[in-house]
Amino acid sequence: MIKRDIYLRAFEILNSKDRIIMAEDALMSFVLWNLSNKFCHICDILYYYRQNENSTTRSKNDEIISRNSKDRVFVIHKIKAISKKYKFNSKIAKVFVENLKYYEYCDRLMYRKINKIVFKIYDKYFRFKRRLRVKFGV
Repeated sequence: MIKRDIYLRAFEILNSKDRIIMAEDALMSFVLWNLSNKFCHICDILYYYRQNENSTTRSKNDEIISRNSKDRVFVIHKIKAISKKYKFNSKIAKVFVENLKYYEYCDRLMYRKINKIVFKIYDKYFRFKRRLRVKFGV
């Protein structure tokens, strides 16, 4: 649950008229995490994501995959800009950006803009960094 004033403040900060389809939840989550004084993770499943075969995340259409990739890149730049402007926690920004970069590379692999061998190197790199973040809490 999020306090209403925090949620409204997040909308003020984002103030985005850009229409993005992919990673909009990551952008909002990033701002909310930084505005919150505290947050708690619970293991209970409160939301069941229903798989939709027509969703943009499952599309094999090159135009949609390309748009999804562009949206993720936009969100990465937006997170960096917001983090710098509002002096948000750099560790949280780093985690969000690294995660989005990984999935953007996955999009590029699907869109054939990146070689499979190059992707395997990126994949190992991101998995290694993820393990370090979990181990050291970064």
